[in-house]
Amino acid sequence: MFRTEINLPHSESSIKYGDPILTLGSCFADVMGNRLADNKFSVDINPFGTVYNPVSIFKLLSQAANNTSFTKEGIVESQGIYQHFDLHSKFGKGTKEELEREIQQLQRKTDKALAEAKWLIVTLGTAVVYERSGEIVANCHKVPANQFTKSILSVKEVIRAYENVRNQLLEANPGIQIIITVSPVRHVKDTLVVNSQSKSILRVAVAEMTAFPEVSYFPSYEIMMDDLRDYRFYEKDMIHPNETAHDYIWEKFSQVYFDDPIRQLILKWQKLKRNLEHKPFHPASAHHKAFLKKTLEEMEQLSGQLNLEQEIQALKKEIL
Repeated sequence: MFRTEINLPHSESSIKYGDPILTLGSCFADVMGNRLADNKFSVDINPFGTVYNPVSIFKLLSQAANNTSFTKEGIVESQGIYQHFDLHSKFGKGTKEELEREIQQLQRKTDKALAEAKWLIVTLGTAVVYERSGEIVANCHKVPANQFTKSILSVKEVIRAYENVRNQLLEANPGIQIIITVSPVRHVKDTLVVNSQSKSILRVAVAEMTAFPEVSYFPSYEIMMDDLRDYRFYEKDMIHPNETAHDYIWEKFSQVYFDDPIRQLILKWQKLKRNLEHKPFHPASAHHKAFLKKTLEEMEQLSGQLNLEQEIQALKKEIL
């Protein structure tokens, strides 16, 4: 034995095809959301952009559950772009009015996604927060550091942030199932010592939150730290897990939250997806046309279980 593998029990509830899913949180919420989308699940991926601290994440969920508007006081102009302290920097416009319209559209979409979601996947990134005028912000948007107070949340503050939104969430969507994970991405900007403290706070807080029946924990952080446990599973920055690590964590997630028929269906789809991505030396050859026709037949057989209409129509055009 040269490693310690984390063996995980199967969840009492399984994610099915057709279950609406919403992911929210750090960049690892993007990773998991994109894996789900790539495998034909119905998923809204991190609609507010990457958000790292639990207070900001649960604040966004509260607004979506209550259909409440973003505060206009949160809008800031920085380097000629208007942005909001509760949103990622990718949401920026040249005028305040343009930003307000974008936020309204974003809110309507997210309110609907949360109300319909069967599953909510939340990824907590850090317990380190920045406060401005008595409010914790999701993003500082390159506003001068002297306008913020930096601190680290306590375990009780993280739990309270969820408790404050819990009733609102369950009222807006009584059957929602929440999967919470702690991001395996290392926040070295705050030093490795603070990163370790931060992740520990998040982990202890989530352990207590799983006492609520709608909450389960998926150990992506432990899989990265204690199972993979090697720099060859990181990108060159030595901060972000690489594709191999994502593959492994996704496989573990699949074992926990998908039943065997769903996993078999994913394998069939991935085989067909590789067929679609195949680049032949001779695309006009009879051999390749036969290959495409066989792939089309297999896709049509799966079309009753997966939404493959776009791929089927594209393949038909290619065969013609």
